[in-house]
Amino acid sequence: MKKNNILLALAAMLLSVAAYAQGAEQALLFSQRNQIGSARTLAMGNAFTAVGGDLSAISVNPASSGMLMTGEFSFTGGVYSVGSESVYLNSANGGKFSKFGIPNLAFQTVMPLSGQYGWQSVSMGVSINRVASFNSAINAAGTMSLNNVGTMSSWLAAQSSGITGIPWDTMDKISYNNTSVPWRAILAFDTGMLKKWGYYGDGFYLASTENVYTSLLGFPYATVDAPTVQSFSRNVVGGNDEIAINLSGNYNDFLYLGANLNIYSLSMTSSEVYRETAVNSASFDTGFQYFQHSYTQTSSGVGVGLKFGAIVLPAPGLRLGLTVSTPTWYNITDSWYETMRGKEGSNAEIYKETPTGQFSYRMVSPMRVSAGLAYTFGSFGLLSVDWEMTDYGKIRLTGANRLDNYFQEDNSFMRQNFLRSHLIRAGLELNITPGLALRGGYNYYTPVSNIQGYVKDSHYYSAGIGLRLGMRTFLDLGYQGKVAVGQRFSLYSDYDNIPAPVGTIEQSQNLFLATLRIKM
Repeated sequence: MKKNNILLALAAMLLSVAAYAQGAEQALLFSQRNQIGSARTLAMGNAFTAVGGDLSAISVNPASSGMLMTGEFSFTGGVYSVGSESVYLNSANGGKFSKFGIPNLAFQTVMPLSGQYGWQSVSMGVSINRVASFNSAINAAGTMSLNNVGTMSSWLAAQSSGITGIPWDTMDKISYNNTSVPWRAILAFDTGMLKKWGYYGDGFYLASTENVYTSLLGFPYATVDAPTVQSFSRNVVGGNDEIAINLSGNYNDFLYLGANLNIYSLSMTSSEVYRETAVNSASFDTGFQYFQHSYTQTSSGVGVGLKFGAIVLPAPGLRLGLTVSTPTWYNITDSWYETMRGKEGSNAEIYKETPTGQFSYRMVSPMRVSAGLAYTFGSFGLLSVDWEMTDYGKIRLTGANRLDNYFQEDNSFMRQNFLRSHLIRAGLELNITPGLALRGGYNYYTPVSNIQGYVKDSHYYSAGIGLRLGMRTFLDLGYQGKVAVGQRFSLYSDYDNIPAPVGTIEQSQNLFLATLRIKM
């Protein structure tokens, strides 16, 4: 069964789920790249398509290692810190966490050649790089009341509205593993948070947060009119790691060519909790006190792709670079489960949980093309600029047995709504003394989607220093921050044409790296 129960869009995290085809937002998340690299490359905005000569830059341009004159070992450790500030139902909240990681580990050996036919050396090596981080932390909470919104709604009432028309007997006998009914709706029914409402016949349901009144014409109607505290938290950890097996060569100290076999290891764990608590349980016909729904998903996958690169030195100080990355072919498995607990009046709390669902599928992420220009000012420093293009409308999903029509809705959605995105990277390095370098960098990402309210362009800034500890030992320190951009989110669907409340959130990212480089 294809999972149909993601509470927030996994990529944007910030729009009502009704706006997305299933699976498309996760495919976008898994296809995006935000190269981390070493402390040196990070500090210079990873603008290394034309720079070369840095081991961790193999992931940016495979020809980079061809400019190394000796073997090298590189180790990078760092702290990734994420945070968010949200406003929901006129209440402000925040969330944050930090995590240590090893985003880069690389080794390279250089084999000098005789120079016959122009080839000066061949280099071989392996570089392990984190090319995307999924870490995030979100908290949002506020009181649903007429003082905060003109018309009231609730998560449970939205679930009730969403399953109208499903026969009671179906809900009584339903199987989690053979139904298109959202698992959360089944949990709400099994915990008594959704109830059969018989006045209008079979297939109508009443939420525990709804009260029933009689109209002037004598017909009953249900509405949400008692205040609740609504809260949501979401924590995501994981990323996409690239193992680049590299081969490069140096032709007459003029042309450098390289190629990578890239193997990707993707992992993500997302934990979400949504809760509604009555301000006064006596305000509800049911005596509603609270309910809490949790959703946990783990995703893991492996992928493979190729990358080819070239760097040419056409004039003193000038360097030009070009890279082409093939599409990446992934096999991915998602596993998920949900739980719910609820309580009314003096009744005991009822707790239910689903079985663990699992779904395997294939994804093809799009090819990438990048070009770079760099200029070295003798031994004083260098300036570099890169451009990269990725067409996210080319992402494709298929079932494990390659049944394309299984993801027909998602693939059509991605073709229509995901964009050709551009990335500009810029970097500067100044050698203040033989043992001290200062660095700075900047990244600009154009939008990846044309959906209204989706994240717009993104800006990153970076800085760092380089220290020479000995003849063959170097220590680099780097920092990168992201300019916060406000986005909108909803925590549930609209209820009987009553719009769900919309909140806003700003997310921050900070990354601190230290790299030890040893030349051999």
